Order: sequence, then C-alpha cells, then structure tokens
Amino acid sequence: MRGDWHGSISHLWSLAVEEQFYLFWPALILFLPSRLMLRTIVGLILVAPLFRGIGSLLGLNPVAAWVLGPACLDTLGMGALLALVRHSPEQIPVSLRNKSGWLPWIGLILLGGTVAEGQVNGDTPLYLALYDSGAALVAVSLVAKASLGIPGNLGTVLEWRPIAYLGKISYGVYLLHLFVSSAISRVVHQWVDPHDPRYAIPLIIGYVVTTVALASLSWRFLEAPLNELKRFFPYRRPTR
Repeated sequence: MRGDWHGSISHLWSLAVEEQFYLFWPALILFLPSRLMLRTIVGLILVAPLFRGIGSLLGLNPVAAWVLGPACLDTLGMGALLALVRHSPEQIPVSLRNKSGWLPWIGLILLGGTVAEGQVNGDTPLYLALYDSGAALVAVSLVAKASLGIPGNLGTVLEWRPIAYLGKISYGVYLLHLFVSSAISRVVHQWVDPHDPRYAIPLIIGYVVTTVALASLSWRFLEAPLNELKRFFPYRRPTR
C-alpha cells in the first residue's frame, strides 16, 4: 500500500477488495445462525464509515482510508442486505421493510451534504466517512428497483439492445478502460499533445470505441465460455 494511485492499474483495487470479500463472506454466511444474519450485516455496514472517519482522524492516508477492505463493507454489506431481503424476507422486521422507501432519500441527503463539505474543506473525515455510504444507499435502491423491472419510458430505454449489451460487457469495459486510455495517449503523444483540448472529442471517441471493441472480444472469447462452465455446477436452493 503506497497510499497513492498507480496510473492505469489504479482501478484494480476494487477487484482486490471484491476477492477478499469472497474469501470471508461465504464462510460467515455458512456458519452464522440465521437469527444473527440481519444484525451482523447491519453491524458490518456500520463498520465502514467508522473505519473511514476514525482512520482519517488518526492520520491514515486518505486513499488507504477509502480503499482498504473494512472501508468498503458498507457498499458490500448493502448488497448482502438486499440479497437477504429478496431471499429471506422473513428475517427483516415488517416495520423496517415499510420504511425502506426512505433509504434513497437518506442516501441523497448524505451525498449532497458530503459533496458540499468536500467542495469547501476537501477530503475531511466527515466526507470520507459518509460519502460512500450515501452513494451505496442510492445504488442499492436503484439495483433493487432494476431487479423488479423499471416501468415506463425509462425501462424501455434501459431494455434497448445496445444498452443491454453494454451491461453484458460492462465488466470488461471497467477492467480495460484505463489501460486503453493510457495506451492510446502514449501512441498519439508522438504526434499531438493528448491534453490539448482541441483533440479531446476525437480521443474520447477513440477511447470509447476501442474499449467497447476489446470488451466485446473479451466477452465472446473469454467470459462467455467461462460462464458456460457453470452448467457443470448447477445451483440448487437448500430445502428448509
């Protein structure tokens, strides 16, 4: 941990945290009594803002305070909470389920307040503690809506085949986008200044087209064949 970003590989921290989560979360779910599941998930969600805020107050590097595993437990935990609501709703008190509509609004309030704080004072402990929690509340609310289907014109747009295809290859797009922009910038630097505003639009188009093309190839020849292997490991819901 150098406490700084590493150029074109800087986004890979999120994949590292994801893999760490996959190491401990299945064991936790397997051995944890169901009556403790909700309390444990909520407790882990609360760990993250406390870790980011206290870490910042104690002088922990802001990048480290943002990307280390404990700092991401609110975003990961809210996804786990959504899964619990969907698959074991009986574990969620009815009073809490009835108040879930407030979650995106609480998230927007946290986002607005922390962004305003950050604009004035920079990466303060308050900003580091609460910004990601607000974003997670908004994101998990959108995912919950999308999982049930979004009606109306917005749903029609999101079901448009090019948009759906971008969603299908989105992992490859995320994985490759900084590598592509770095490579193209190095190539065009021989002839033009990639930071010159006059070339911004052509370069952006080049970044997007190249990234989508490579992500499509990755999906066709790597990810889709690997996904096909899932047929050898069918999922069966446990009987109660």
